[in-house]
Amino acid sequence: MPAAEENVRLLQVETVVHHSLGSDYFANVYIPETFKVLNKKPYLGAEAIKGYQAYQMTMKRKYRDVLAKDDLIIAPVDLKEDVSPLPVLVHFENMKQRLHIDKTYKLALLNKNLNLEGPKETAATYPQQLGL
Repeated sequence: MPAAEENVRLLQVETVVHHSLGSDYFANVYIPETFKVLNKKPYLGAEAIKGYQAYQMTMKRKYRDVLAKDDLIIAPVDLKEDVSPLPVLVHFENMKQRLHIDKTYKLALLNKNLNLEGPKETAATYPQQLGL
């Protein structure tokens, strides 16, 4: 998450499904309600999770891969109160099942500074299964 102002950050989320035969993959990013996304509207078609707002990723097909890359500009709702670290959830699914839930990253607000805790990059690899 590159630094912008101390209380506004850019979160870049990227997903890739390699060698996909179907186009029915989708991903939703859940941001804690104590933060707001300035450049996207919440997605009301996703599963509702208490305390979170969902944002749909834009999935596109490129050859046999399904890709998504979205930038979310995040700011705290209230600068007056510190917020202890809360996970950013990423749900990756197809039409039949949820394939992966990522809780690697956490957002926190301390002394009016918005922080993202977690590694620079994370990945999940699954063996290929027929019928998915």
